[in-house]
Amino acid sequence: MLSTKERLSDYISHLFASVGAMNAISAEEFFFLQVMSQTFGVGTEEHKAACRILRGVQRGKVQVIGKSLAS
Repeated sequence: MLSTKERLSDYISHLFASVGAMNAISAEEFFFLQVMSQTFGVGTEEHKAACRILRGVQRGKVQVIGKSLAS
């Protein structure tokens, strides 16, 4: 059975791949990343990935949409 950190890491990897393919993120996923980036310690791989996606949104390279494209 995977630990919570391993499941979270897998989810972030899946989300990162989805955002990379479609340049879009749902509002729910965007909110999750905002909360997670403030919760996890700076320097962790999860924090780095979340911040990278959030910077893409801030720069206009990733759109925030109403419905999730990741499944």
